Amino acid sequence: MQSIDFSEIPAEGDRWGQFAREFMLELGFHVDPANGSAGSGNGANGGDFCATEQIQGKFNFHPFRWLVSPKHKAATRTAVRESEEADILERVLAARADAFLGFYSTPVSPALSASLSELKKQKGSSWTTSSSTRRYWRGILR
Repeated sequence: MQSIDFSEIPAEGDRWGQFAREFMLELGFHVDPANGSAGSGNGANGGDFCATEQIQGKFNFHPFRWLVSPKHKAATRTAVRESEEADILERVLAARADAFLGFYSTPVSPALSASLSELKKQKGSSWTTSSSTRRYWRGILR
C-alpha cells in the first residue's frame, strides 16, 4: 500500500490549510471561512474554515456544514493535543456549523480523542478526525 508523507508539505505559512481546502473542494464541498470562529490563524496552527456538503433527503437536499480545523505536525511527528483544539463546541456554534472535522497530518492525543468522543456522545452528531481522512486516502490510493 502506498503511503503519503505529509512532512513534504511545509509547516510554515498556510500550505497545510490550503491543502485541506483544496482536498475538500476536490471532494465536492463548498468551502468558505469560518465566520466568527475562534480558531483563526494559518493552517499549520489553527486556520479553521467551513466546508459544506449537500445531503440528499427523501424529497430535498439540505446543507451540512463542517467546521474544519487543519493542524500540520508531520515535521515533528507529534500528536494534536487537546490544548490545541480548545473550545471545539463553541467554535462550531460560532461558525454556525453542524459538526467538526479535524484535518490533521498526525494522529490525535488520547485526551483529544476522549474529548471528541464525549462531544459525539453528547451531541449525537458527526464529529471526526484525521482517521476518517486516512481511510479515505487509503481507498483512493489503491
